[in-house]
Amino acid sequence: MSAGPHARIAVELDSIDAAFFDDREAWNFLESEKPFALLRIVTTARKLFELTGLNRLPREGEWFEVEMSRSLTGPPIWTRPLEGGLYVEGERLHVVRMRPLDAQEAPRTLSAAASPHVRVSARQMRRTFDLAQFRGRGRRARALLRRLPQATSGTVYDVGQASFSALFDDGGVPIVYFDVGAPMWLNERTAPKRFEITPDPKALVVLSHWDWDHFEYGRRTAAFHDLNWVAPTQAVGPNTYRFALKLWKAGKLWLLPRTASRIDAPLGKFVVCNGADRNNTGVALLAHLRTKHALLTGDAEYAHIPLNWLDWFPILSVVLVPHHGAHSSATPPLAGPSGEAVVSYGRGNRYGHPSATVLAGHQTARWSIVCTARHGRKRRGHRAF
Repeated sequence: MSAGPHARIAVELDSIDAAFFDDREAWNFLESEKPFALLRIVTTARKLFELTGLNRLPREGEWFEVEMSRSLTGPPIWTRPLEGGLYVEGERLHVVRMRPLDAQEAPRTLSAAASPHVRVSARQMRRTFDLAQFRGRGRRARALLRRLPQATSGTVYDVGQASFSALFDDGGVPIVYFDVGAPMWLNERTAPKRFEITPDPKALVVLSHWDWDHFEYGRRTAAFHDLNWVAPTQAVGPNTYRFALKLWKAGKLWLLPRTASRIDAPLGKFVVCNGADRNNTGVALLAHLRTKHALLTGDAEYAHIPLNWLDWFPILSVVLVPHHGAHSSATPPLAGPSGEAVVSYGRGNRYGHPSATVLAGHQTARWSIVCTARHGRKRRGHRAF
């Protein structure tokens, strides 16, 4: 968030009350919203190292027990409890302890090791919140993708610092929504003042991966819960898991197994990315439109999308730049004639997206840059292709 030896760092956590796990027999993730909340800690790297006992920052997928207090000692932590399906403003507390649950790295300070409240291990947490336990619907997921007809056009919607796209038939009716995101917490101010979509009841939602800014609009909009969702099988946090479980129990979530690689349809080619983290193990789509080809990447870097770019660059005319234009060392594919690289981001976001280096790299590869946010002289807005 800032530079220098006293730089402030924001850490966002998908959390559940530790007391929820006291009675294993009573676990019911849908019965009550009370245990669920989002947390945000703001502190320095040095203080975070002292709290965790580690000599590095937390990583995606790691589990911590965080003890909070109303006392004025310790780094501030803001809470957003789940109430009525929305994450509402909660208390501003202070972090007393932040203990890693991973057994591989033992805490290096007494304060990090002193918590008496941990009842579960990191391994248990990862197993509990891994969507791989939702088994038996992979064949149906593939079938839903294979039957999608060819699209005529598409739109990348301006939703601020998030991702939301759709592909349409000849009559302008949505065939598929590829990600249905909205900005989360730190970036809420980047959202447009007015954005509302009533989904077509026959359309399919395809989720590139399980990051909040790629599914949050669909989560908080009840009409989207009536649609079928196809998504990758990934390990997630408790709040994400709760939403996925709700869709699953309603018979609306169809997960592609981790062994899936590519699914061909009249609409295009769906490929499961071959990286290691959540961004790079999601789903990308190479869409065959009537007059052009478009690549929708989610947050996956080009290097982890298993397509032969040399076969596609003469006709690839639209690409959704990966991860909102975040810094990347991956080389973009060459653009076809009149190629447009669309960047979905919110101006003034806390991550500093997009990277000027990434935009320059796309221009070197012959892409024209098109942004959903205000960019140069062009106002913010939806970008049709």
